[in-house]
Formats: sequence, structure tokens, C-alpha cells
Amino acid sequence: MKQLIYLNILSLLLLTNFFVMDNEKEDIRLIVRADDMGFSKSANLACIKGYKEGIITTVEVIVPGPWFLDAAKLLRENPGLDVGVHLTLTSEWDNYKWGPVTQAESLVTEDRYFHTRTENVGALEIDPDELETELRAQIELALKHIPQVSHLSDHMNIATCQPAITKIFKKLSGEYKLPFSPNGLTESFELWSVPPEEKEDFLEGSIDSLTSGLWECICHPALNNEETQGIEGSGYDADIRMAIHREATTNAVTSERIKNIIKQRNIRLVSYSDTYK
Repeated sequence: MKQLIYLNILSLLLLTNFFVMDNEKEDIRLIVRADDMGFSKSANLACIKGYKEGIITTVEVIVPGPWFLDAAKLLRENPGLDVGVHLTLTSEWDNYKWGPVTQAESLVTEDRYFHTRTENVGALEIDPDELETELRAQIELALKHIPQVSHLSDHMNIATCQPAITKIFKKLSGEYKLPFSPNGLTESFELWSVPPEEKEDFLEGSIDSLTSGLWECICHPALNNEETQGIEGSGYDADIRMAIHREATTNAVTSERIKNIIKQRNIRLVSYSDTYK
């Protein structure tokens, strides 16, 4: 009789372990990261819309951006939205510019704006003290105005365009205890280069194919309005095309179809800060 009880207990334990292991195997976590909040009013509104009505879990804020203070106000009103400081040394549009929050003479054009492209910055002879002062000031401003800052990121992949920049980024990340990536990331994918009319289908297919692990979707939401339509640039999605691209992104991350797939697959939406706990 005792042997039978022991066997039953052992079977129950094995069955429990099987289900635990199976659940762990099926654990899919997804970060949906929205870049460039602070870049425009329409980007600010779209990021909040994507958080409240969609699947966005983390946003990256451009501190030197013209609409930074508006972004900070909206983020204080939405304390559950995770925030990264999107450290910025470029200003990519032709007729819509921003520059440093410090003097930073070695980082700017003759008109005192940031340079347009990452490769422009990569070719500069940058004063390391000016660089550190500027990046530190961006971090400090973000921390002053946004309570839930949890990490750092870099606008237009600026962190690796010069060894000196990489070194200072790493130094400030350690000093402020603000990491550059989520813990345990499996892989990232992005919506930026996907044509507007294909973004929702692409996102659906990407989410439907996720396996166990921690995944990240990087996107750039905004609204298609006069503000975004008037921002001119030389990129493949410039001018009104940019407005169409970014609104298509907003529509994709707030789509009921996308939310239903996430629910059906039992995918856990998480933020950068969730991975640090």
C-alpha cells in the first residue's frame, strides 16, 4: 500500500515538473519599443496611444527634441510606461532641426545644429569632454523630468560610430546604472523598413512566429497630420511618406488583430525595466 502511495506521489511530481518545464518552454516575452518620443507632438501622442490602446511597453525619448517637455509631461501622467533616454547626437531632417543642450562646439554644424547623419558624426574630431558633458546633460534632464527612466539607448545607432563615443556611453551607463539593453534579449526586429501597407501583416507574421525567449520589436509611431507632413528630409521615407510610414506603425501596434494574436499565443508583453527585476 505504501509503495502504491509513493508511486502515485512520484507520478504526480513528475507530471507537475513536466507541465512546469513545458510552460517554461512556451514562455514568450515581447518588448514593444517606440523610438523618438520628443521628436514631434504627433510622435508624443502616438506613443501614448500605442501604450494605452495597443502593445507598446517602452518608449525612447529624445531629450534635445523640440517636444521633449511635452513628452515628459505625458510620461509623468502615464507612470506605468517604461522610459529610456534616447541619447542623441544627430538631427536627421532638413527643415526641422535640433541641437545640443550644452555648448558642445565639436558636435555641431556652423548653424549649431547636430549633424544630419551618423556617418557625419563618425568623421568628426570630437572633444571628449564636450561629448561627455552633453550626454550627461541629456541624462540629467530626463531624470529631472521623468521619474520612470530605466535605461539608455542611442538615436540612429550613434553609440558605435566612434570608439570615443562608445567609451563614454559605457561609462555613463555604468555611472547612472542605466543599462543599454534588456536582460536576456533573444533578438530584435523592427518595423522601420517595412512598407506602410505591409506593416500590420509583417507584425502579425513576426509575432506568430516567435518562439520561447525575450523578443523586441522596435517601431517609430506618429500621426499623419500637417506637422509630420511638413517635416522634410532626404531619407527613403521623407516628407509625407514619413507621415504615412509612422501612422501605419501606430495603426499596427494598436490593431485588434495584433492584440488578439498576442492573447491567443499567451505572449507576455514586458518592458525593459521588467527584465531588470
